[in-house]
Amino acid sequence: MSIKSVTFCVSNEVALPLQIKIDSLEGSKPLLKASQKLTQPSLIQRTSDVQADSEMFVSIQVFDLKSRRNLTIPVYTPYVPFKNLRKWDVWLTLPITLEQLTSHSTLHIVLWEFDGDKEVEFFSTETPLFEQNSRTLKRGSESIKFKYDEPDSSTIETN
Repeated sequence: MSIKSVTFCVSNEVALPLQIKIDSLEGSKPLLKASQKLTQPSLIQRTSDVQADSEMFVSIQVFDLKSRRNLTIPVYTPYVPFKNLRKWDVWLTLPITLEQLTSHSTLHIVLWEFDGDKEVEFFSTETPLFEQNSRTLKRGSESIKFKYDEPDSSTIETN
């Protein structure tokens, strides 16, 4: 096979599992003021309100927009104790192969935190797995930017 030769395949011919890398969460939100902690003690249960590098975790699930159903169960990042920044740097293998994906498959990404002893959603977004124009599987990395207090504020930057 020549170096200049190119081989094409269709995603429904590839029996490899879908793998997504979760890298890091950058940015911060304002912490509670001392007066707020005293007047509203229930607010200090949510760790992101009192710690700049609070512990969070991410879940990813494949969802089909056309049929409006989940194609996988959620897969979670492992526990990582954060020091100065929230960096997971972990590959998640989803329980679905590339051949099982539809052209309407999207990733439902949820960022979770703790509120006392229960997990609560910090932010969630969706991103398609396939390019809308060409219907090719996305490659490369995406950076998802959002404002924590605005549910529909996510924008996606692609490399």
